Amino acid sequence: MAESHLLLIWVFLVYLAYALVPKQQRKKLDDKAVKCIFVGYNSESKGYCLYHPQSKRILVSRDVVFVEDAIQPLLSCTNGQ
Repeated sequence: MAESHLLLIWVFLVYLAYALVPKQQRKKLDDKAVKCIFVGYNSESKGYCLYHPQSKRILVSRDVVFVEDAIQPLLSCTNGQ
């Protein structure tokens, strides 16, 4: 009996976004926004869910600027059996 290996390739689009850091949470010389990856929409409140890679946390923010020129595919390969 021959085994067939199926290689599944998932293509995800990575949307780059900048979330505003509230004035109360930053000092005078700190950045006003942090670079994040768009994950989805928040169902509990009006806002976007963003992944912040440096802190490895999910942020919810309404003040977001999307960088439309920076959409990149993220490939994920899995072996389906």
